[in-house]
Amino acid sequence: MAIEAVSFCSGDPHDPYRGRTALQISTDERFVASYRHRQVVTLWGGRVAIGTFAKACDALSAAGFPEVQPVRELVPGQYPLELGWLRDGRWVRGETLEADKFTSFIIVTSTILSVLDSNLARMPPGETTPVVEQRHVDVM
Repeated sequence: MAIEAVSFCSGDPHDPYRGRTALQISTDERFVASYRHRQVVTLWGGRVAIGTFAKACDALSAAGFPEVQPVRELVPGQYPLELGWLRDGRWVRGETLEADKFTSFIIVTSTILSVLDSNLARMPPGETTPVVEQRHVDVM
């Protein structure tokens, strides 16, 4: 019953201002991140410090994931957070509009994404990045 990976997605690739950000962290402390905005796709991969994956899992679990409230009707320009974890070879996913409930998990993701591109996230005050190694690939 061990969690093998966690994921976070936010936004929409066709949003004229924000685009879509995605991040997946695996139990071996490797991550894959992407940013999609219209026709531009940017990908990163790398490693994070030991313990980052466990911290992300703990934050998701403490917020009650995978038990999330159903997403009500969205207003134009509103996108839910898409969260997931891979457990025993099966993805469990959920969407939520309750971002403040998942603040601890968002902080973990922000400490990674902000190093890759400051437009994706801001480094939360008092936090440091767990990114140990990264590589960047532009895809068209």
